[in-house]
Amino acid sequence: MSKPKLSIFCVVALALLVVPVTAAEAQTKPQQQPQGPGQEEERAITDILLSSDPTQTLTLVEKFLTTYPSSQFHGHAYMAASQAHRLQNNFDKAIEYGERAMELNPNNAIAMILVAYAFSEGARADQPNYKERLKKAEDYSRRALNLLPEFFASIPHNPDIPEEKYKLQENHIEAQAHATLGFVHFRRNELAAAEEELTKATELNEFRPNPADFERLGLVQVQQEKYDQARASFQRCIEIGGLPAEVCQRRLELLEQLVEQERRKQQPNP
Repeated sequence: MSKPKLSIFCVVALALLVVPVTAAEAQTKPQQQPQGPGQEEERAITDILLSSDPTQTLTLVEKFLTTYPSSQFHGHAYMAASQAHRLQNNFDKAIEYGERAMELNPNNAIAMILVAYAFSEGARADQPNYKERLKKAEDYSRRALNLLPEFFASIPHNPDIPEEKYKLQENHIEAQAHATLGFVHFRRNELAAAEEELTKATELNEFRPNPADFERLGLVQVQQEKYDQARASFQRCIEIGGLPAEVCQRRLELLEQLVEQERRKQQPNP
């Protein structure tokens, strides 16, 4: 089997959590070279990683695993499936496929981030293993953060892609581990630690800011009576847009009501 091309390797390494390379960039080299053994397989995994529709991704993954039962790209296919299930809020399946990827590579930092997210988001207070799921989310996030520098250093950089773009993508990936840690601390009511991690997440993630991170940061700040900071967090959430923006608009209105109530309490009686 042919060695993965540089452009395909970059897509495989980073496309699961970001979209760093366009389809045209990813397919430049395969199109320039004659068809040979292994190129169909490489094109198939590239199609999976460039798919933006979770249902389509899962269909492509199933076909890939059946067509190429001994592929060296099974770990990437499992991660793609984990991400697709994550986007569908099927957290148990996201964990299942992420753990399959980690079975193939116990130091797979990206799979750890996917699994950590699924454990934290899928944990419910009424579950018998609720605390255990949060602990796993924390442990995987911290392990991933320790492994990410080596992972980033191992990725060949395409000279046609600016270094600044790679750095933005790396920060985006790191931010997701911090966001998960922040959410775990928030659910444990560890407010100072939650604010620290969510602040790191929001500051790092310039590539694709997540409004939900700003919403959670605002909630943590409200509970600590940091109303000015909370207002700024909710306003940033609204600026980014998406479904969380509507929630943040309501939270901002409630915050203003709370601030007004506090102001009236502090006024001297006539």
